[in-house]
Amino acid sequence: MEEAPQDSQLYGRQDAGWLVIDENATHTGEVTGSVALTVQVSSITNRSAVTEVSELNTDEVALHDATDGSLKKTPVNLITDGGNF
Repeated sequence: MEEAPQDSQLYGRQDAGWLVIDENATHTGEVTGSVALTVQVSSITNRSAVTEVSELNTDEVALHDATDGSLKKTPVNLITDGGNF
C-alpha cells in the first residue's frame, strides 16, 4: 500500500488512493456547524419509531419545548397523565 503524502494536510484512504480530509467540514441537515456542532430539533421531531420504556424508570426522553423552541430532557417516570398510564 502506498504511504500517505508527507505534508501538513490530513489524508484518508478512498478508492485505493489518498484523499485530503477537511478537518473543519460544515455539517448540514439535522446536525449543523463546522466546529461546534448543533443538533437540530428535527432530529427528534422527524422520528416515527417508538421503543419500549425500561421497567427501571431510568430512561429519559427529549422534549421539544414549544415556548422557547429548545430541546429538554426529563426522566420518563416524571411524566404523568394524572394516573391513567
